[in-house]
Amino acid sequence: MTGQTFTWLFSPEKVDRPGNETFLPQGGISTAQTFEEGNPVLLLLATMIGLGLVAGVLLGGSLAGLKELHFKLVWMLFASLLIALIPVFVDSVHAHRRLFILATFAGILVFLVVNILSMRGEVRAGMVVIAIGWALNFIVIASNGAMPLSRWAYQRSGQTETVTQGTGGFYRVVLAGPHTKLRALGDVIPIRPYRQVVSIGDIVLVLGVAFVIAAAMRSVRRGASAEQPAQ
Repeated sequence: MTGQTFTWLFSPEKVDRPGNETFLPQGGISTAQTFEEGNPVLLLLATMIGLGLVAGVLLGGSLAGLKELHFKLVWMLFASLLIALIPVFVDSVHAHRRLFILATFAGILVFLVVNILSMRGEVRAGMVVIAIGWALNFIVIASNGAMPLSRWAYQRSGQTETVTQGTGGFYRVVLAGPHTKLRALGDVIPIRPYRQVVSIGDIVLVLGVAFVIAAAMRSVRRGASAEQPAQ
């Protein structure tokens, strides 16, 4: 998923059809890009959370169910995210960025697996969906050293801003081309309303998070605790 700060290899060019892309063998250059229509990452997060809340309410669930979610190894989740940020602030490790990204993905995958084993019922199923989405992104990034991005999808998503070169950057992206491995799992799906390009893994992740929220809400039905059984 292309975020507000990421790595690009190109400035947007006219692309007439899918597949009309050029593979560049050199590494990416970190860039920072500002969107005029708000942060698309926050919009996607709001969408997945909102989708889960709406589904939970429609299925008769209660917000009280969210209090029953207890995750294990939360420290590993935060530690993994911190590891991902190290190349952003420490230029000396920039050449080893791939190792940091792989460590981040692996750590979060461990967090997901442990919680899948500890959860029950529908919440566990939702965690499995999240893990599948995360694994799909992990596989394509590990195979290419970064997330492959379709130039066609970038244009179709409505992003036309000039790319500004910089240093650092949390999310590394490479331009997809004929030699890209597992290209279909890369950022190839344009989401024009959000001016964003996402991967199949991203979509599975969104659905998984919404699933977990709705399932947790369903675990506590609305009005279930309003009446106590007669003594």
